[in-house]
Amino acid sequence: PAGRLPDSFDPKEGDYVVHERAGIAIYRGLATMHDADLLVLEFSGRDRLIGQFLGELDALAALSEVIVVGATNRIDLLDRALLNTGRFGLVIEVKLPNPNERLEILQIHTSRLPLDPDTDLGQVIPHTEGFSGADLVTLCRRASFDRLQTFIAERGPSADQQVASFRLRTDDFLEAARVLSSRAVR
Repeated sequence: PAGRLPDSFDPKEGDYVVHERAGIAIYRGLATMHDADLLVLEFSGRDRLIGQFLGELDALAALSEVIVVGATNRIDLLDRALLNTGRFGLVIEVKLPNPNERLEILQIHTSRLPLDPDTDLGQVIPHTEGFSGADLVTLCRRASFDRLQTFIAERGPSADQQVASFRLRTDDFLEAARVLSSRAVR
């Protein structure tokens, strides 16, 4: 079942790679609203799962040849017990890119895209506050796909013969940034 650690986990028997454990280390005991007048604390199986995971993580400390690497883009949602001394020897925080770095990332990811000569990525940057590098890649893809859909719709069956005239414009990136910003919690 999703969210359970394998029953056969034995750190002494060899390699164990956790490819993705999305959501298992979220704060325990989160409150949820069941009724307008009643706040009920739900302590689900997630609390037990986190406890089991932390216990197994601590058991790994005795093994000198085991390296545990974790990564998240929402450290604010991690259960603080996960970051207690001894569990991870080093925590590296990669900050979100500043405006100049965001522009450089956009320039890299648009270098192979067919941009209109008047496209100004600098105009897009103020609309990307809080975007990570991955968000900016998504922005480029979104702008490309949306523009391509419009291009095909405008030209109909002859679109494939006019593909050489396909170009991304500043507005395509601005619209993609607007859509992505409205969907994200930043």
